[in-house]
Amino acid sequence: MVGFTLNDAITKYSSQSMNMAQVMLIRGAFASLFVGLLAWQRGALFQPRLMLQPLVAIRVLGEAGATVSFLVARLPICRSAVSRRFFRRCRWR
Repeated sequence: MVGFTLNDAITKYSSQSMNMAQVMLIRGAFASLFVGLLAWQRGALFQPRLMLQPLVAIRVLGEAGATVSFLVARLPICRSAVSRRFFRRCRWR
């Protein structure tokens, strides 16, 4: 949850000075770097034919669509409203 919150805050801040395509490019580059390092560490890059399956392509398209929808829908919401709702919902009882 901390990673998601930090990612959200950084994306919100950078979207004030960059357009959405640039924000998505930066997010995609960092995500690709981290996932690539994780896959390399676990040995998943040594069998590339496993990645060339129709279900993997469908998932990639779904993930790309979800990312675009999420980022575009989140832009008009101010940071204070999001954090206020999050902490009100998650406080300890």
